[in-house]
Amino acid sequence: MKKEISDAVNYIKKTQNIVISGVFSHYFDAKSEENANFQFRRFMEIKQYLLKEFGLNTIYHLASSDGILYRNGFDMVRTGMIL
Repeated sequence: MKKEISDAVNYIKKTQNIVISGVFSHYFDAKSEENANFQFRRFMEIKQYLLKEFGLNTIYHLASSDGILYRNGFDMVRTGMIL
């Protein structure tokens, strides 16, 4: 896992007032098979890491308008241009 993610997890574990209610990102180029697949794999790695570290069964979402047309959005989608 990248150092930034593990550092954030360690910080959150030490802080009692942080409650994670969702984890999200967005496809920076959902139309590109290569870029979207890379981001999807990376997001899945982070999701699995958070599940292992926190037992975090929360909302995960990755897709914006382009994402729902071309990719998996997980639990939610942030619509925008598609409306």
